Formats: sequence, structure tokens, C-alpha cells
Amino acid sequence: MMDLLFLECDLLNATELNLHSTITAHSFYLKLGFVDSAPMTTVIINNASVRCTPMKLKYKAMKEKILNMDTVAKTSLLTAAMRAVESRRSESEGRLFSDPYAEVLAGAEGFSLLEKAIAAAGDQPAIAIRTAYMDSRIESALKLGVRQFVFLAAGMDSRAFRMTFPSCTKIFELDRKEVFNYKQEKLKNIDPKCERITLAVDLKDEWTNKLIEAGLKTHEPTLWLVEGLLMYLKESQVTNLLNQINQLASTNDIMLFDILTRTLIEAPYMQNQLQFLESIGAPWYFGVNEPEEFMKKFGWDAVATQASEFAPTRWPFPTVPRNVPNVPRGFYIEARK
Repeated sequence: MMDLLFLECDLLNATELNLHSTITAHSFYLKLGFVDSAPMTTVIINNASVRCTPMKLKYKAMKEKILNMDTVAKTSLLTAAMRAVESRRSESEGRLFSDPYAEVLAGAEGFSLLEKAIAAAGDQPAIAIRTAYMDSRIESALKLGVRQFVFLAAGMDSRAFRMTFPSCTKIFELDRKEVFNYKQEKLKNIDPKCERITLAVDLKDEWTNKLIEAGLKTHEPTLWLVEGLLMYLKESQVTNLLNQINQLASTNDIMLFDILTRTLIEAPYMQNQLQFLESIGAPWYFGVNEPEEFMKKFGWDAVATQASEFAPTRWPFPTVPRNVPNVPRGFYIEARK
């Protein structure tokens, strides 16, 4: 419903969206970023008197926040839309997680990108499985006593709002200012379930000192999350990023990330998807066929998991053993320092 309203705003070049909300829907519209514009009043709907609150959303301002994002940041709207679709599944359909904020974060732009992505490359559960994998490893880290988390290129990540954390848990989210501006607008009425510190940085620049200044304690166990980023970087940028993490990481720290193989990126059947990503300005560059060996160069012991191994009932393809060469693969990685 909201996607249609937002589409109408685009077609009419509207700057503001106004509506009357019933009491039961009021909290939903607040989550979307609407604000009360007048006191509660009575309106007639189907010949019945209904108590409603006039509400408004400064749509043009919100749209400008999206336009200010770089193209890679906009892919976080796409992944939020994918999380929203997964959250709509029932348990009997094998739902992997529930993200009540994904739909709000994705917005019309995210669902528009999703429609184009499916048209170009088909529907697939890789992002949903990735999200569930990362959730599970974060939960495991919490059980081990980790209370400090750093989410690099956090994008539309909603874990600080949707997961349950013990007291004293801190999540540092790093991303560009325009990303946080949009995210704050979407979630301004939602309280995080832990101490959430946002740090507006460009990860291509120096950010380690800013993270320490923001309160990172390098002597405490830390989980580093680098989700949905490395494939958009060139190898020199990946190397620089990992070296920067190493400046702050301590023994037994955990790093979670996803990575593609060169074989996958170069596979002929991937060309439609690669062309779509190129068309939105977010091409894939980086991949390695042996991620465990790659991470050893940086002092991390990595365990690679394929989507089919983590969620075999949801992955539509069979698991191919690692000793079979030249097979296109993607991995979810848990590495320890």
C-alpha cells in the first residue's frame, strides 16, 4: 500500500503526503516517518464515524535523502526489501528470520530495485540466508560474552533494533552521513535494544582513530561485521580495509563477512545479474576462490560456509564439495584473530 502511495507522490511530483490514520494504524505510520499534523478528529468512512489523526510525511525531503546516497549505499535499500519479503513468509514456508523494520527501511526505492533485480536475475534466497547466518553467528558471539560490535558499511542493518542484547552491549555502526540521515528519518520513533553509536565516515578514508574516539575499547572482545560490502571493492581497497581492522582487532576477535569466488563473478550465467548491478552503478569487483588462504595473510583463521550448507531446505541448488574445482561459489565467513 505504501509503495503505491509513494509511487503516486513521484508521479505527481508531490512534496508532502497527507492522510488520516486510525488509532490502530497510528504507530505504523509513525514508524514510516509520518508525524501528527493536527489533533485527533472524527471522519466519516462508509457512513460510520471514525476517530482519526491527521498525519503528514515530508516526502520530497525523504526522497532527497535517498538521492544523496551513493550507488553502493542504495543497494542497502534493495537488501532491506529482500529482508522484508523474507519476513512476510510464514513459519510453514521456512521463514528464516523476522525483521519488522525492513519494509520501512526499504521504502518504495528498495522495492523498485528489487523488482528490477528479479526481472534481471530471478528471485533467489542468498540475501535472506546471509542475514540468518549473520544473525546466528552474532547470537553465538553474545553467548561467548562478546558485548562490543562494529558494523562496517552498516547501511539499512536493523539488528540494533530487532535483536535482543544483554545489558552493556554496544554496537558501532559506520557508514556515510547521508545513509544515517535516511535511516534516522525512517526509524526516529524506534528505540534501539542496545547502546547504538553511529559514526559517519567514508571507509575508503581513515576511520580507525574516529572509532576509538567514539568509544571503541580495543582490549575488549569485538565482533567485526562486514556484510554485503567486499564484492563492491577493488582488491587494493579490500586489503586496505582489512589492514585498518587489524590496527584495532585483538586476539580472539571475530570477523563476519560474505565473499564471492572469482569463478562465480566470471561465470557466464552471472552476466545478467552483473549487468543489472552495472546499470545501477554498483558493479562487483572483488572475489577470491580460497577465502581461508586469503584471510591467513591478514592473521585470521576463517571458516567458510556455503548457503546450501547453512540452509539446505531453502537453497535451490545442491551442495558441491569444496574439493570439486572450478565451481562458482559464494561464502559466508566467520574468522577469528
